[in-house]
Amino acid sequence: MNIGEASRRTGLTARAIRLYEAAGVIGAPQRGQSGYRRFNEQDIRTLIFVHRARKLGFDLESIRQLVGFWRMGKQMQSEVGRLLDERIAELRHSEAEMRRNREILESTLGGTGHDGAGCRLLALLLGDSAADHAAIAQPPIEPARPQPSRGSRTLPRPAVGMRWR
Repeated sequence: MNIGEASRRTGLTARAIRLYEAAGVIGAPQRGQSGYRRFNEQDIRTLIFVHRARKLGFDLESIRQLVGFWRMGKQMQSEVGRLLDERIAELRHSEAEMRRNREILESTLGGTGHDGAGCRLLALLLGDSAADHAAIAQPPIEPARPQPSRGSRTLPRPAVGMRWR
C-alpha cells in the first residue's frame, strides 16, 4: 500500500511517517517501480506501535529503542522495563510541576476577582518578591479603589512598582 493508505490505517500523517523513517525509528519501506514507498502489513504494525508509544509520550530515541527491543524479543524485557520506569518518573515530575503551577495560579486568583488577580499575576511574572510570597501564602487584601466617574476614560492603575506598556 502507499503512504496515504498507511496514513489512514495507522492514524499518522504522511509527514509523521516520513519523519519516523528519516529518524531511523522505522526501517525504510520498500519502493515500487515508480519510486513511491510501499508499505506491507508488518510496516503498518510497526507504525501503529510507534503511534501508540508516541501517544504515551515516549520521545523518538525511546521509541527507536522500544521498536528494537520488540524485534529482539523477550530477552529485552528488562530493558523495556527500564524505559517504562524512566517514562513513569518523567510523568510524575511533570504532574508535580503542573500541580505546583496550578496551585500558584489559583492562589494568585484568590478571592479578589480578576482585576486584582491580574495585577498580582503580572507582578509575579515580573519577579516581585511580595507577589511570590502572595502566590505561596494567602493573597493580600487590596484596598478598594475609587471607581472612575461615568464617562471617564481612565484606565485602572497598575500595581505598585509596575508600569503599563
